[in-house]
Amino acid sequence: MQPSASAGGDDSSPVQDTETLLRRFPSDPGQLEKDLKTPRFAIFVPSPTDVDGLSLNREGPLFVRDPEALLILAKNENIRIYGGVIAVLTGNVRARSMTVDPDPGDTPGHVIIPELNRTEYDSSRDGKRRVQDLAIRLASEAAKVRVYPKPKPAK
Repeated sequence: MQPSASAGGDDSSPVQDTETLLRRFPSDPGQLEKDLKTPRFAIFVPSPTDVDGLSLNREGPLFVRDPEALLILAKNENIRIYGGVIAVLTGNVRARSMTVDPDPGDTPGHVIIPELNRTEYDSSRDGKRRVQDLAIRLASEAAKVRVYPKPKPAK
């Protein structure tokens, strides 16, 4: 996924509830329930590099808005082979008692969800459970989430 500028054009501006956030996921069967066309919570579990929060990007002009994309693309063979991009609305993240902070740094449009961080996940059994519970809440927003196939690698 290529980084994109925020809807307002300023990567450090506050993230609005109406902005869509994107996260890549690998072609691991544990990431997406294809039969139910819903994301599994593993998509929102922080990776080892997400020590300060789950990394996402603000949606930009490279991605087309299509509310039916989840239904259409969940069966797409490219997702199974190459992985994909999951999209979730910022307002839905906040409705699940999580925050979204701009974190432009070296990546334009980069944001983090601090509550979903690898440091807490790895700290203890209780920390892991707290992070997993938040990831489950976010994945439960399946009707409000879209999935895109990741672009095929250039030959």
